[in-house]
Amino acid sequence: MIKFKTAIIQSAEDVTGVPAKIICGAKRTDELVNIRDICATIIKEELGSSDQSIALSLRRDRSSITYGHMRHSKKMQNSPFYQNLYWEIKKACRAD
Repeated sequence: MIKFKTAIIQSAEDVTGVPAKIICGAKRTDELVNIRDICATIIKEELGSSDQSIALSLRRDRSSITYGHMRHSKKMQNSPFYQNLYWEIKKACRAD
């Protein structure tokens, strides 16, 4: 069972090689947006956190998190790369 948001972000770092500091930073590259959307989704699924709480953890505004959930749904249907990244990060979270 995952207990902390930071553990999810750390798992994303472990899988992608992108430091947590950068994941929660200001850059908005496609890669970082994908990682953040995945982290936000896993935090919501596993911990039941509100979008506002997730936003604080990822240093984003609430509307970015809400919109990220919509992007996540679309990408899970249309992008095998994104699907694989999501499952790899989720598996890493559970291994911790």
